[in-house]
Amino acid sequence: MLTFVPQIAFTSVDLPTLGRPTNVMKPLRTHYSVTTYVPRTCHTVAMARHSFSQLDPKRWFDRMLPQTLQVALWLLYIDGAYAILDLLDRTNAIGYLRSRGGLFVLLSLAACISYVAGGFLIANGRRLGWYLGIGASLSPIVLRFLMAFDLHSTYNASMTLRSEIFGNSMISFAFEAALVALLLHPQSRYHAKTWLR
Repeated sequence: MLTFVPQIAFTSVDLPTLGRPTNVMKPLRTHYSVTTYVPRTCHTVAMARHSFSQLDPKRWFDRMLPQTLQVALWLLYIDGAYAILDLLDRTNAIGYLRSRGGLFVLLSLAACISYVAGGFLIANGRRLGWYLGIGASLSPIVLRFLMAFDLHSTYNASMTLRSEIFGNSMISFAFEAALVALLLHPQSRYHAKTWLR
């Protein structure tokens, strides 16, 4: 039987390094002053300032989100489009409050904008978008209660409790409830608290 004799000896490259660096590294030494003053800001202000920096205007959807947030993102955009169309109609809460003027116009516009802004910020990995999405998903119910209060105080008319909660259509309420459930799902909450900045 033929045996071969090794021609070269082992080198250090052939042996495992077990996680140690292959080159000798010298850490960079920096001087840190203890007297450096770092101004403290409110957590909400800092979060809002960070949320709008470095946004990608072409990123409206993120495939790496969990499935619950992906579906919620689509529903935010779809409900936002319908909310903008509802501004022109006086038969629902957003259109009625817009026609009343004053602070109600600002609330109606904020509800419409928060759908799209929430979805866009979630797609860009911002936690503020998740909070905006939750606010937008709860806004139809809040606006219906405001409409019922305004109808009662102005015209002495009343709405049924069913109309205040469910609105004009059970189908639209089903989409509103689905959006709230998707955004508050444990998987969505875990992802928002862990990965969204």
